[in-house]
Formats: sequence, structure tokens, C-alpha cells
Amino acid sequence: MSQQQPDWTSPGQPPRPTNINDFTPPRTSLPLIVVAVAVGAALLVVLLMLTQRPSGQLAPTATPTPTQATAQPSWGLPFMTEDESCTGRWEITGQNWRGNGLEIEVRLGSDQCSLDLSFSAVTSAEALSYEPVVDGEFLEYGGVHLQPGQERSGSIFFPMPREPSIIMMADGDYNQLSALEVVG
Repeated sequence: MSQQQPDWTSPGQPPRPTNINDFTPPRTSLPLIVVAVAVGAALLVVLLMLTQRPSGQLAPTATPTPTQATAQPSWGLPFMTEDESCTGRWEITGQNWRGNGLEIEVRLGSDQCSLDLSFSAVTSAEALSYEPVVDGEFLEYGGVHLQPGQERSGSIFFPMPREPSIIMMADGDYNQLSALEVVG
């Protein structure tokens, strides 16, 4: 390795002081290139692994596999109680804004348990909660009771301003089960 000679100045002047950086080899971008190639290779391997099917895996067959014969209805949004013991479905089948509030048509179903369900409406803009009017036909004491396997339909009226809102459904212990959105 050859060393650089310090620059000399004119005669009679002291030589320029030696700087340690004068003896360092020139910088290369080799470490950066090595890291970039390694990362690229690792990404390529991962991509190939994700797109390749393992050799032991069979191709899907055209014949369906048998499942349990308990067919669930295809309507509505499914829900489950907090303890996961009861399930059901519900949907809003219609909505009508009147001058003093919102009337919704709902369809409810219980799969295997008795359920007491209550409802409230929460406005999206102001996050205010509104309770429904008890009509004694569909809503009794602020809620709806369902027997196991029963489906019921009816209307619920919420005195509230016309705003996009969320209809909340809770169980008899006021644990939220599900929510559906209505437009303003």
C-alpha cells in the first residue's frame, strides 16, 4: 500500500500537517449493493413461496364435501350473545323518516334460544342516543321477545332528528349484540 506524500509548500515554509483522512481508501458502495441484493433475493424467495402450492397439497375437487344438515337462513345480519350461547339474525327491511322521527321495519330471528332484544338509535353527527316508542304490539316494555326458532317482523319508531344514524340492538342485559346503519 503506497502512502501519499504530503504537499510541500514553498521553501522556508513548514510542510502542511498530515491528515489521517489522507490515508483512508476511497469509499465504495459495495456494502449497500450487497444489502440490496440480499433483500431483493429474500423478497423473491418469499414471493415464490406464496405463489407456489406445496407439493403434498391436492388440487381442489369439483365435488363438494358434505356438511352438517343445519341450513341457516340466508337473510339478515347474524348476531351472537356475549356468552356465545344464542345466535340469531336481524335486518332493517325499510325505513321512513317522518317529521318527528324515524320509523324502521325490522325482521328478527332466533336460532336456538329465547331472546329479549332492546333497541336504540344513535345519531352519527352528534352521537346522541334515542329510545324507541313502546307500541304494545311489536315493542313491549321497550323490547321484543323471541322464542327459539321464532321469526318476527314489525316496526319501531324513534322520535329523533333526521340524521344518518346507527340502530343498536342489545340483549335483555343491555349487552350490545349488533348494529345497523340508516341514512338520513
